[in-house]
Amino acid sequence: MLGEEAVDEELVWFTGEEDYERGMEKLRAEFSIPLILLSLGKEGSRAYCGEEYAEVPAFYREDTIETTGAGRNFKVYFGIKVCYNVPV
Repeated sequence: MLGEEAVDEELVWFTGEEDYERGMEKLRAEFSIPLILLSLGKEGSRAYCGEEYAEVPAFYREDTIETTGAGRNFKVYFGIKVCYNVPV
C-alpha cells in the first residue's frame, strides 16, 4: 500500500494524541506507512513522508458553495499523480 489517509479527528481517536505531530510520530513508530495524508479540514492538509511533511493551506473562492468531499478529491488526485505520474 502506498499510504494511508488520516482525518484530524480520526488521528486523535486512533492515537489518543491531540497534537498532530505526536499522533503522526505514534503512527510512524507503530506501522510502516511510507506516505500519510492528513486532512485538516478548513485548515488544509499535510503529506507526511518519513520524518518530513509538507503542509498546504486550504483555499476558498467567494463563490464556494459546498466543500464536502474536497479533501477526499485532493487525496484521490494526489494518489493518481504519484502512482501514474499524471501531469498537473
